[in-house]
Amino acid sequence: MEIMRSTKYARRDPYVTMLWIGVLGSAIIFGMITFMYGVLKHKQHWQAIALPPSFWLSTFVIMASSLTLHKANAAIRQENYALYKNQIGATLVLGIVFVVTQLWGWQQLVEQGIVLSGAVAGSFVYVLSGLHIAHLVLGVGVLAWAYWDARKNVAYIDGFIQYLNPVKRARLKLVSIYWHFVDIVWLYLFVFFLLQRLL
Repeated sequence: MEIMRSTKYARRDPYVTMLWIGVLGSAIIFGMITFMYGVLKHKQHWQAIALPPSFWLSTFVIMASSLTLHKANAAIRQENYALYKNQIGATLVLGIVFVVTQLWGWQQLVEQGIVLSGAVAGSFVYVLSGLHIAHLVLGVGVLAWAYWDARKNVAYIDGFIQYLNPVKRARLKLVSIYWHFVDIVWLYLFVFFLLQRLL
């Protein structure tokens, strides 16, 4: 009986649980800020902000990064370690490109006369996209570590050992959960801002 109980709890990954708690907390923060946007929108002198063109580009970039990370997971299951390394590297590059396009979007907003201390709607765009960038930069850092680790295990036997290592498999799972979360958050924010412009 004691052995069965210990085996049951051993299957639970505390890091995954902590990550999901963090993900839930972040989702609540984004949800509350967008809720406040919706409430304040009905105030007088509210002016909806058109999203800068680079935000459209960044949306396609982050969707592509989810695809490359999915392919990286598939490659490691198929024991194709060279492809895994390439797809992790591609995800990392796309993450960096996303951050650059977001900063470019801020520049485009400034060129339109929309600054952080200006219109309230514009301030929300800066705050929400900035908060998302902060989350994504953390993900880029973890991806950089994963890519560096993958470069050390190019040989088949090294990659096979890496795949069998439960710690490294758990880390890849954590990276995947977190990265897909920040992707979903951006898609939510992007659609939210588009709808607020139309409604």
